[in-house]
Amino acid sequence: MPEGVALVALDQLWPAVLLPPALALGAVLSRFVHHRLDGPLMRLLVQLFAIASGVVLLFTG
Repeated sequence: MPEGVALVALDQLWPAVLLPPALALGAVLSRFVHHRLDGPLMRLLVQLFAIASGVVLLFTG
């Protein structure tokens, strides 16, 4: 077996497969939301999402 192949398991690849469709969906949705929300509100929402995600990761991961 080539060196480094055993370092990644198949169950670790599944999240990587899900990322591109989620990224594309987020890009499409942001086109619609960008014109309806002002800059400061959007920054606040992004910061709140980042904080909430970080708290979830702290307690689950």
